[in-house]
Amino acid sequence: MPGQLADRVQAQQHLHRPSPAPPPPPSRPRPLRIPAAHPVQLDDNRGLLEVCGRRRPVRDRPHLLDQGGSEIEPDPHTQRKVLAGRSTERRRSKMPALTGNAAFLLLLSACCAATLACDPNGAKFGYVGSVGPDHWGALSPNFRACAVGTNQSPIDIATAAAVCNPALQPLRRGYTVANGTLVDNVFNIAVRFDAGGGNVTVDGKQYRLKQMHWHSPSEHTIDGQRFPVELHMVHASDDGNVTVVAMLYRFGRPDPFLSQLQDKLAALYAEGCDAEKGAPVPAGVVSLWPLRLRSHMYYRYVGSFTTPPCTENVVWSILAQVREMSVDQAAALTAPLEQDYRRNNRPTQPMNGRVVQVYRAAGP
Repeated sequence: MPGQLADRVQAQQHLHRPSPAPPPPPSRPRPLRIPAAHPVQLDDNRGLLEVCGRRRPVRDRPHLLDQGGSEIEPDPHTQRKVLAGRSTERRRSKMPALTGNAAFLLLLSACCAATLACDPNGAKFGYVGSVGPDHWGALSPNFRACAVGTNQSPIDIATAAAVCNPALQPLRRGYTVANGTLVDNVFNIAVRFDAGGGNVTVDGKQYRLKQMHWHSPSEHTIDGQRFPVELHMVHASDDGNVTVVAMLYRFGRPDPFLSQLQDKLAALYAEGCDAEKGAPVPAGVVSLWPLRLRSHMYYRYVGSFTTPPCTENVVWSILAQVREMSVDQAAALTAPLEQDYRRNNRPTQPMNGRVVQVYRAAGP
């Protein structure tokens, strides 16, 4: 009997023995901090590095936040691409800087083939501090229109005040494939088409695509709403007129057009100081088909370049359909830029009596 009692006590003790604690979960790796889009929080890293015989700010990588303020992790595959680009692309042969048509450079001096964010007289412009948009007009006589112009861009498009114009025609975009060159213009990333990249017909006039570049966050707003990225496709006609087709982007699925440039953007980032000097990265043959989807609605107004010298009489067409790109694609577009140029949007400008017209395609 005493032996049975001891066995019963031992069994009860075994049943009530606490189970071992589960192993702690593996620590989550810190997400890679990637360049700024909208909204942003920038790291205050003011360290300096010696690069190409001069000192410049460290290229810290601010992190992207979603609308709720949570940090967004980049795709690890994209991270590996960038890191691989650092080690391999520096070994490839350096391409000499290309010189474009002189007349076209004069026409688009604000946004094409620049090696410094400045005018020919050396007046530097930027987006913060004493060289920011509020001061552009005083930085150089060539920038005077930025301060006194009455038809400036970008603008906020108030859809309730926009007027439907039945006389407007569809945007006929004849984009196919073209040889492109990726360029770090210091104040934006651009794809240049030296031999032309197709055309667009606006009000019966044909304009040839010369270059495209991106702003983050968007420069134009719709009813006060700003988007993470805006694409500007800059076209010029034979008589020197300029028209820009703008597309707004939200975060979502990868953009098919940018997917073609993923490796080249990593190479541009790896170029480091050479990219700052305007060394281009050949993009090869680029398909522009993803950018010619039919536009059932767009907004039309007359404005200006959104960077100095803020030249006016630019015909703008802003597509109403908001497109998508991934967070990693938006990060890749700002990665090569220095911190003060990663948020490269000019504030919206007064309408000064201008009317935004609307094109809507007929049919259901």
